[in-house]
Amino acid sequence: MQTRSIKEIIEKGDEIINVEEKIKHLISSAWDIRRSFPKESLELSLQARKIAEEHQLKNDIAYTYRNTGTAYYILSQYSKALVDLEKALAFFRGINDKHAIGSTLRNIGNVYHSMNLFEPSIELYNKAIAITEAENDEQGTAYNLGNIGHVYQKMKKYDLAKDYLLRAKAILENINDTLGLSDLLNNLGNVLADAGNATEGEYYIKKSLALATAIKHLRGEASSHLSLGHLLVKNKDIENAIQEFELALKKAEQVGEQLLMAEILKSLSNAYELLPNYEKALLNHKLYEAKKSELHEVEHQILLDTHDLKSEIEKSYLQNKELEKIKQELEIKNKESELLSIVASETENSILILDQDGAIEWVNKSFEKLNGINLAGFKAKFGNTIYEVSNNPEIVTIIQKCISTKNSVSYESQNKRNDGKSAWQSSTLTPIFNEEGTLTKLIIIDNDVTELKQNEEVIKLKNKDIMDSIMYAKHIQEALFPPLNELSKIFAESFLVFKPKDIVSGDFYWFSKTNDVKLMAIADCTGHGVPGAFMSVVGNEMLNISLHDPSVRSPSEALNLLDKKIKAVFSKGRINNIAQDGMDIGLLVVHNNNFIQYSGARRPLIHIRDKVKKEYAGDKYSIGGVDDSPGKCFTDKEFFVQPGDMLYLFSDGYPDQFGGPKGKKIMHKNFTRFLCEISDMSIEIQKEKLDNLFEEWKGKLDQIDDVSVVGIRIV
Repeated sequence: MQTRSIKEIIEKGDEIINVEEKIKHLISSAWDIRRSFPKESLELSLQARKIAEEHQLKNDIAYTYRNTGTAYYILSQYSKALVDLEKALAFFRGINDKHAIGSTLRNIGNVYHSMNLFEPSIELYNKAIAITEAENDEQGTAYNLGNIGHVYQKMKKYDLAKDYLLRAKAILENINDTLGLSDLLNNLGNVLADAGNATEGEYYIKKSLALATAIKHLRGEASSHLSLGHLLVKNKDIENAIQEFELALKKAEQVGEQLLMAEILKSLSNAYELLPNYEKALLNHKLYEAKKSELHEVEHQILLDTHDLKSEIEKSYLQNKELEKIKQELEIKNKESELLSIVASETENSILILDQDGAIEWVNKSFEKLNGINLAGFKAKFGNTIYEVSNNPEIVTIIQKCISTKNSVSYESQNKRNDGKSAWQSSTLTPIFNEEGTLTKLIIIDNDVTELKQNEEVIKLKNKDIMDSIMYAKHIQEALFPPLNELSKIFAESFLVFKPKDIVSGDFYWFSKTNDVKLMAIADCTGHGVPGAFMSVVGNEMLNISLHDPSVRSPSEALNLLDKKIKAVFSKGRINNIAQDGMDIGLLVVHNNNFIQYSGARRPLIHIRDKVKKEYAGDKYSIGGVDDSPGKCFTDKEFFVQPGDMLYLFSDGYPDQFGGPKGKKIMHKNFTRFLCEISDMSIEIQKEKLDNLFEEWKGKLDQIDDVSVVGIRIV
């Protein structure tokens, strides 16, 4: 392990003339010192990124994001950690850097682990293990095994925890990894102590402390002192326990890990209460509460719905072990949910959070930068509430409308900055309600449009920022869909026409194979563009969950369960307008004996044999939505097919497209007639003809909806 100071590392880097060698020196040094000196590691990585960006060295930029994401994780800044680790992972996957993919997946798992999302973190660690074992990366495999053991310890599954930790211990001892062994022995000691073997547990914790001290692993020293303190508390040796906690706090403060400091302060408070010394117990408890409030509480309040969804997924994991099989598909979607909360801290827009009475509780850094003053100074100069600080004469009416309709409201204001200059701001005011329907917060997102008012050219710059964000969202959404090159492996003779109206799509396709059963689905979510895309993320995720539920034995049962889950997710009282959102979907099951089962929510299945069409209509209900009819229930259509038969699923985007000589819709009957005409042609030609017909019909008119068509020939 490197123990050089950051000054020494920088000085050595200054001596390196070659730019690429200098960057690699900074990156490797930052990675070496990340655990004991995360702040310094972050500083080195940011310096390396600046140089790499100046010379457009994309590979090196990716590694700096892995480093900064890891440093942010150790510093308990989980939102920033996920942003940077996701950027690194996307790049590493693009260049197929297996080793980097494995280490990045492990660190994303660490973030989820720290957020107590245990099952998703275990799946990430297992996914990383598959890579490290294939790459013969013993160290990476050991770290992932140890992390899984630590998770099982938190879940109080001590036998499993001990098994994984001992497997990791054997590897680390074999490769002589003192740093990794130090962390692992502390966890192993805690597992043994929690399981009732205090003597052996103490032995391993003290051994961990000795190793950490020898290599100046400050974070390891802090964790070991904390563990020894807990053992002493159990033995009612409170005074010595307090000494251990104080040593732990000193080391943790040197590292700067907020979560660890909060845990130590809480332990100190409890110990002083047992002494008893209530004055110091109260003091440490207040310090603990203050530290805890620093750990991203603002971000978690902004997107309560996202966290509710994540909680639902976590519960599903705990209730049914079979859902672990589909975690690899849900992993990226869970991260997508987490990324939504990151917007609060990373956006360039100003953000204010108000209490229910309009008092300003928090602003982000962009707000302080825009106004040239911190929150305390701003309040002292302009006032404590939005009613005092806003220059919009209608602000009272605007807020009343926002609360009464429970919807976001946009408005503009011309405000004065701290330097006296005038600034135009376009604001979006959003109310947040709890499950009882009581207003809890008001969130204002301000966009500085001063230059936009003066010069329309600024619009292009803003559009570029928005487009970059949407393109990144497109990348994430594409990662959710199964790879298209896998479709032919399941359905040998098949094609897919997929034309999103916007950059991201409200349609999604899904296919899978289990034993002797092949499955195919086409879904059309409410809306298109960004709203439809977010709905597709939820729909895709819930479809996975429904199809892997042990109670599901037919496509109709899958749709019935999917309907319940979608309604459960979007039935929160604080967002009444979203409760009507849902999807239309067709779900096809093909058995090896050419037996077909089909169930549809407002979507049909077209079966064509020798150019003769038979249509199996879907049920009249959508998935989700506001329809709570007592008789709402999806049904199955069952029949046999022969080799050469064609099956088609599609959303309504194709037949609803306007165009042609009279600007009318293609219409369902014309579309299915065209399918009959081309059904005996090769799969490739069918796809080409469908593409050509759509573009010729549309002509110069705009595409009105997302378009999805899948064709499958029975072989």
